[in-house]
Amino acid sequence: MPWRVTLALVLLLVATAVARAEVRLDVVEHGLYALEAESTVRDANGVGVDTVRNICHLATTATIALRQGTHFGLRYRMQGAAPDEIVTLTTVVRFPHEARPPAGSAPIGSHAMTFEHRAGDLGYAGYGFDEPWELMAGSWTVQIFNGTRQLLEFRFTVVEGADEPRPSTRGTADCFQMSSL
Repeated sequence: MPWRVTLALVLLLVATAVARAEVRLDVVEHGLYALEAESTVRDANGVGVDTVRNICHLATTATIALRQGTHFGLRYRMQGAAPDEIVTLTTVVRFPHEARPPAGSAPIGSHAMTFEHRAGDLGYAGYGFDEPWELMAGSWTVQIFNGTRQLLEFRFTVVEGADEPRPSTRGTADCFQMSSL
């Protein structure tokens, strides 16, 4: 009789482990993007958070020219979650050094945003140089977490005087629809 209980517990543990497969994010592409901002809301630190649509990949690069109006980031796909499962993620963009947004009360070294992502859908994480205070050369890091577990990290090097990479030669930009970012 005890071996049946042990076997049942082992099967239960295996089934639980299979059901809770580890969520991971795979980078689909990275680089420069064009997008349309539908609206902008300022967070408590004074950072503008845009709701965007029509996100188009223009060029693959990890070297970004320091220029106002530039948007850079990456697209990713979630793996390991059940189809259509909603998973809470947090994107953190780390700046090269601290800066004080005009509406902010203190210098900040990063910006974080928590959102829900549907498994199987493409996601986008990135940053745009929309305001003069954001223009900083150096290493910019995009991280995505599920709770405290880091799922993805990607570094971009922003440089002054860099030439813009050539747009994709696939004939058309690679665009996709997204309700918000």
